[in-house]
Formats: sequence, C-alpha cells, structure tokens
Amino acid sequence: MRQPFHNPYVQQAIIFVLAIFLLWWELGTHDVQEWDEARNGVNAWYMYYNHDYVNYYYGNELDTWNAKPPLMIWLITLSYHIFGFNEFALRFPSALSALIFFVVLYRLVRRYSNASAAFLTILILFGCRAIISFHVGRTGDFDSLLLLFLTCSVFYFCRHVFDGHKYAIYLLALFTGLAFYTKGTAGLLYIPGMFLFLLINRQLLSTLRQGRTYIGISIFVVIVSSWIGLVYSFGKSSEHSVYGTKNSIETMFIHDTYKRLASDEFSSNAPRDNFFFSTVWK
Repeated sequence: MRQPFHNPYVQQAIIFVLAIFLLWWELGTHDVQEWDEARNGVNAWYMYYNHDYVNYYYGNELDTWNAKPPLMIWLITLSYHIFGFNEFALRFPSALSALIFFVVLYRLVRRYSNASAAFLTILILFGCRAIISFHVGRTGDFDSLLLLFLTCSVFYFCRHVFDGHKYAIYLLALFTGLAFYTKGTAGLLYIPGMFLFLLINRQLLSTLRQGRTYIGISIFVVIVSSWIGLVYSFGKSSEHSVYGTKNSIETMFIHDTYKRLASDEFSSNAPRDNFFFSTVWK
C-alpha cells in the first residue's frame, strides 16, 4: 500500500501549503528594498496615476534607468488596484509567481523522473535563497516572474523533445516571449542550451523541418515586436537619458545586454579585467 507521503496529491498539497507559508508569511511587514524593488514600486505607482502603460516615471520625470519591458510593472500596477498601495501589493506578483513555479517544477521533475524525486527537489528548493528571499520571491523584483516563465518554457521544451507533444512548441514560444516581456533579453537565457540539446541529440534538423517550429518562432517574434512597436509608437525620449540612449530599446540591448556581456566597464566599481567573465572571485 502506498504511503501517504508518496501520494502525488498529498505531495502537491504539502508543497502548496508550505509554499504559501514561506512566501506570504509577513510578506508586507519588512521595508521596501533599495534598487529594483523600490524602483519598480515607484514606476507602478506613476503608471497607476498617469495611466501611461508604456513609459516609466520616477521623481515626476521620465525614468531612463529602468529599460525592462513592462509586464512586471503592469502586474504590480494591477496589484495596487486590488490591494492598495502597500508592500504586500508590491510583492504579491512575485510571491504568486514563485508559488506557481514550485507547482510547475514539481510536475516537470515528476513527469521525467518520479514523484519522490520531484517532492524532494521542491523541499530542497524551499531552503534556497535564490527563490524564497529578497530580490526573488519575497520582493517586487523581476526575477521570480522570469523564473516562472523560463521554467514553463523548459517544461514545454521537454514535452516537445521527449513526448512529441504536437502543440508544445507553441507554448514554448509563448512562455519564452513572456519571459522576454518580463526582463528583456534575460528571457532568452535557455535558448542556447535548448539549441545545443537538439544538436547533440540529433533532433535539430527534424525540428527545423516541422512547420510548427516556424509558427512557434512567429509567435515569439510577434510578442517581442509588440513591445518594440509600443515603444516606437508611444514611447518618450529624454535628452537627459542616464545612459545616453534614445529609448528603452536601445538601453536594453546596448547597456543591459551588450555591455553586461562584453564590457568590463559596465560597473564603475568593477576592477578592469579583460577576462572578467571567467574570473573566479574569492
């Protein structure tokens, strides 16, 4: 007879209850954190009052520092509408995203391993500060929502590769697009790994021959293009841009992406090192 804790329904119930406790316990009682959380909260506050859902504002001026696509700020603004202006509302989208992440990851591991491995994986991750901590699941930052969409993209990538699920590639494209809408090019983080996996397992050519692949690519392109279209149609530019760029698209691709990857001068406090990306900090 199967033990109660080996029952997948019992495991999922335990995961759900523990995740709610760990994510929501005193969620709105600690101070707003500097940098991203505070900035996101202010951007959403101005969006709520200005009804400008494309441009970000900070200190009554156009915000040229935050260049991420607007999905997370939209969700925080919606949360303000529901819960009012408080720390709980600011953090609710992140906490909800982390909760759904645990559910999705449990299903992913269980599907391609077993229920016990999936349950143990989630229990271990409950103690991981990279998920339930500041800057992720318990603050109003981008990373919890990004993690959710990236995990969903992996789930449907696996459904496509291992199960031959007919429509999985569409959902893979959808969640990759939503990941982009959350944190820009960081949403493409898993694409090189997926490409290499298909190449090594000799599935790349068969995938490229499928018409569904190009429909999926089109879905992703439409999602990304919608943000670019919004910026060029309704976006505002400032002569006093923090990074000297014309709009948020240039800031994201030039400063937030290229300079992070290719320049050792991204941070004024960073020591000059031509091989900085491979340096092991001790």
